[in-house]
Amino acid sequence: MPAPVTDGFSDFTDLDAFIHLPRVNGLACGADGRVVAEVFEAAENGSRMAAALWELDPTGEREARRLTFSEKGESSPRFCADGSLYFTSARPDPLGSDDELGVPAIWRLPGHGEASVVASTPGGLGLIAVADNGTVLASTSLLPGGSLADDAARRKTRKDSKQSTIWHTGMPIRYWDSELNDVSPRLVLVTPDGGLVDLAPDADTVNLRGASADLAADASTIVSTWTERVRGAETRSSVVLIDAAGQSRKEVLAASDEQQYAGPKLSPDGRLLAVTRMTASTPTDTSYDFLEIHPLAGGTPPSRSWVT
Repeated sequence: MPAPVTDGFSDFTDLDAFIHLPRVNGLACGADGRVVAEVFEAAENGSRMAAALWELDPTGEREARRLTFSEKGESSPRFCADGSLYFTSARPDPLGSDDELGVPAIWRLPGHGEASVVASTPGGLGLIAVADNGTVLASTSLLPGGSLADDAARRKTRKDSKQSTIWHTGMPIRYWDSELNDVSPRLVLVTPDGGLVDLAPDADTVNLRGASADLAADASTIVSTWTERVRGAETRSSVVLIDAAGQSRKEVLAASDEQQYAGPKLSPDGRLLAVTRMTASTPTDTSYDFLEIHPLAGGTPPSRSWVT
């Protein structure tokens, strides 16, 4: 890792030097003790940031070793049980045409050898989790009313006809700096051979917007937030379980006017669910966050601790 820039840095009035400080944005730990970090660095002129993957020595005895070098950058490192490293990148596929990707795809870097593309979609893929058998949980987006099979053709038709209008049928119409109803966010399972399974083909433009999700170690179950519109142009997020085999969806923690949920995570054995419960703010009080652990089979009430 380029340490000379950071050694002894203390002059925060030097904006150019500050911009060129490397930034660690993510970390992945393998079962064999390997540690890989996602490190952002500014281009030489400071006009943009690009990420690369670096392998770190957890004992601190060896220098960091850079694993990826593409101009597009790499992000979201995740280890598989076999020791291979999965990540996302929009870099060109060396086995395909130069313009084949252009959007983030999922790549796999084996313990020995070159990285290769596992899967790609016209809407891009965001890596969320990797199961022990190499099944990947990822996010993507489709044009509303379409499917994985016809999304590329629908996007081309929209682009060629120069259509940019959006017909809103409900509130809210924006999510932070993005206008809703342009695309429908989706969760997909990527099988070890690169096949794609849409886990929520009925999702609208709000249900999985900004969703938090996790994949069981055996790839049998997906847990995710599920957002729905409520009165007052607001939304509320519940937690659902999605069966990877039958694609059935079951609500396990229902949102209400008083509370909603975020950040679901499954325990390694798949029996427990950790989640953040957020109370709704009122005209006289703010909202509060609680960290809870729920047994998926029911039984013992959840344990709670207040999170500031």
